[in-house]
Amino acid sequence: MKKSLIGWIFLDKPIGMSSNLALQKVRNIYENCKAGYIGTLDPLASGFLPIALGKATKTIKYLENSSKEYVFTVQWGLKTTTGDFEGEIISKNKQYPRISSIKRIIKSFSGEIFQTPHRFSSKKINGVRAYKLARKKKKFELKKKSINIYKTKFLRKLSEDKT
Repeated sequence: MKKSLIGWIFLDKPIGMSSNLALQKVRNIYENCKAGYIGTLDPLASGFLPIALGKATKTIKYLENSSKEYVFTVQWGLKTTTGDFEGEIISKNKQYPRISSIKRIIKSFSGEIFQTPHRFSSKKINGVRAYKLARKKKKFELKKKSINIYKTKFLRKLSEDKT
């Protein structure tokens, strides 16, 4: 008799792997048990991917809109075709912002704001991921979404061009 799994795994998804591939790997480890995740992480993002197993998948709907925390690094002075480090560099600039300017701008992102997802995001357009359409240079529009940023915090300067 096959044992059924019920519970959650918090997978530390590495850069370069899609959330769906991470889910499939977990399903294979646990003999193709029912599984689902909350919050798609783009392939270029690393971080914790909450994966529900078995009957725990029924609880996903209660957690989907819960708050999340993001920590990220900014590389100043480069513009790429994709807005991330995978794209081709199209311009360079050595005029980096001052820490005081960065802190002031970060504060302006607090509260409810309307955000247009990036063309290379994992949002779906008619069932196709936006980043797949963008790489094929297809035309499409992404709808603005209301988000609420509860807290912003500048952590540290890593180098002259990275914070």
